[in-house]
Amino acid sequence: MPDELNPYDKKQEKETLQMPDSHETMPLQNLEEISLREEGTLMPIDDSSEPVKMIMLIKRKSGLTPEEFKKHYEAYHSKLGQKFFGHLMTSYKRNYVALSRQGIGSATRTVEWGYDCITEFIYPNMAARMEVVRLAKVPEIARELREDEAKFADGPATIMMRCEPFDTGTGDGHGSLPFR
Repeated sequence: MPDELNPYDKKQEKETLQMPDSHETMPLQNLEEISLREEGTLMPIDDSSEPVKMIMLIKRKSGLTPEEFKKHYEAYHSKLGQKFFGHLMTSYKRNYVALSRQGIGSATRTVEWGYDCITEFIYPNMAARMEVVRLAKVPEIARELREDEAKFADGPATIMMRCEPFDTGTGDGHGSLPFR
């Protein structure tokens, strides 16, 4: 791929894609044909110009308090995310679990959920997400991320998922029950 091509500009022609950590190339007609190789599994990737939302569930390393986990994530690890991938994201939020409840209505009870943070990444499109995947596999970046992750997170327990958000809005309250 010529150096002058911008990987985020879908109007430019793309003839091949260099797979991360590989010398293999694959012909492309469009981004729908890209497959991401993760742990031997091929995952289809679409060519949506829609934003891509990823959610990561993170558990703290054994022996750390929730406060120590949060302090390290905010002071160090989130800064690495900004440094390496910030130019590719439109939003990067960490949601720390303050309380978890199970059940509905009067049958709820407080439970230990097991995850300490729900991290949200929003990318402008799939091309930006794929660039993050590529960068995360660059040996120097991967090493720095993994070394820091080992200081505060239980890496094997981490769950990453792509989500399809639906926003109905909050409504205007018309027809709602009165607040007591």
